[in-house]
Amino acid sequence: MSVWWCTAEPDSTQALLDQVSPNNEIRTLSLQTAVTVKAREFFTKGLILSEALAKADPNDTQPQRDLSISYERLGDVSLKTGETAKAVEFVTKGLILSKALAKADPSEPHARRDLLSASENIVNASLQMSALVTARA
Repeated sequence: MSVWWCTAEPDSTQALLDQVSPNNEIRTLSLQTAVTVKAREFFTKGLILSEALAKADPNDTQPQRDLSISYERLGDVSLKTGETAKAVEFVTKGLILSKALAKADPSEPHARRDLLSASENIVNASLQMSALVTARA
């Protein structure tokens, strides 16, 4: 039996390999999608908790840092799913928080590292968005 994606004779080993390869790719894509969906759910719950903790004590920097990390993670997931506008929104919020934390305590190494990471994320998200706009033009 010949399948449309087979490139070899129907009974050959290559024909069997041609049939297995797309199925493996579909399984891998399905698994990656399921993992990404679960990750988004997990990170969204984390964001909700982080927002509540940050709001409860705005002077405590750890909940603020956790909130910026939640934004960063949701930005990463959004980039992986091709939602670049949403990714830019999340990483921008994370960058704003990271800037505020670094400004509040310039000697804090975590704050400086978080600011660098947030800056890299906004650049990556912006580059991906620019690439999409260019591709559509």
